[in-house]
Amino acid sequence: MFAAGFSMLVLSGFVILCDIGGISIGLFRTFGTNALAAYFLHHSIEIAVHNLVPKDSPLPMCLLGLAIFYITTYVFIRYLEKQKIFIRL
Repeated sequence: MFAAGFSMLVLSGFVILCDIGGISIGLFRTFGTNALAAYFLHHSIEIAVHNLVPKDSPLPMCLLGLAIFYITTYVFIRYLEKQKIFIRL
């Protein structure tokens, strides 16, 4: 129950900030406009990064792997956005 309530609280915060307040955060816009492409790409990128970071890695190595994963995914999705390539259903 707590997780559902917390999720609704976060969602309502974003609705107030972005939809009502007009605040636009580029990071969320990039992933939001091409969410399907991000969904398809993230698994391939995850496999590639997982090969770089072993299971028993210390925390700094895990955080580095997370940063590499996130930045790589963002760069691919941002490139698609710049080229005006949007994958829609």
